[in-house]
Amino acid sequence: EAEPEPEAEPESEMEPEPEPEEPVLAPEFQIFTPPFFVGYLNGMSSLIKSGVSGNCDSGETLGINPHYITEGRWSPICPHGVLAYRPVGSTNETLTELDVLLTGGRLSPVSKAIVKTAYEGSRPGQRIQAAQQAIAMTAEFNTLGDPLPKKVPRPPPSQDEPPSSKGYKAVVMMFMAGGADTFNMIVPQDCDLYQEYRDIRTDLALEPTELIKFSTEGQTCKLFGVHARFRFLKDLYDKGQAAFIANVGNLAAPIKDKSHFRSAQRCHGLFSHSDQQNGAQTLKCQEMGTAAKGTGGRIADAL
Repeated sequence: EAEPEPEAEPESEMEPEPEPEEPVLAPEFQIFTPPFFVGYLNGMSSLIKSGVSGNCDSGETLGINPHYITEGRWSPICPHGVLAYRPVGSTNETLTELDVLLTGGRLSPVSKAIVKTAYEGSRPGQRIQAAQQAIAMTAEFNTLGDPLPKKVPRPPPSQDEPPSSKGYKAVVMMFMAGGADTFNMIVPQDCDLYQEYRDIRTDLALEPTELIKFSTEGQTCKLFGVHARFRFLKDLYDKGQAAFIANVGNLAAPIKDKSHFRSAQRCHGLFSHSDQQNGAQTLKCQEMGTAAKGTGGRIADAL
């Protein structure tokens, strides 16, 4: 005798599917970071301007790097392939066709206006490329489905005023990349160091008339001069809002003399400007690169 089939639960007693605890996010936006997207836009721009090519454009390199030989000299093949679309008809007909080819006809009125402005504002031989670059940066080109544009701009999010708190102070560290000839910025005055400075600098030495003098305490010289173009630094110094910290550099370990120099731990790339800049930013000049972090925190701990 066949067993009776189990009765199905009444629909009203079915457990509803639980709501997700975390917000639902589009997976493509998990990797939509500024560096990746800027690199992507650079690649698209290079593809539109120079086609599939290697080292044929100042932008991203797309493709291989083949060469041909003429008269014993190597020359690059540029480009390997290009976008072959050519405009047909009027401006509106051309842009409509580009819209269909690149977004499936999904450009919103706002995006169409932006693309048209880019097209009409370019030189005659560069209009198609300008329109293609504008389309490549639209949401319709980079996503699927109906873009659903809003008719009015999105209102800014409401922000509650933060509660009043105690006074706040911040240390702002500004690192100026490049180099500075500090002996043409701060020069000892009216002491033996100035004569030593003149002997070493010879015709590059600054005259006292080219400097703005200021006094200090606890130094070998009581008077120093700041370059005449740094009047604002002198004013900040007089107000107690600026200080000059001299004879500071990267050092992994104390070095006693030239013989000790060979055995002591030293900074990486001692005569390399970029390596010494990394050391100044990380406070670990003995380590190559910028992996070491926490410069500001370590300075705060030391203070």
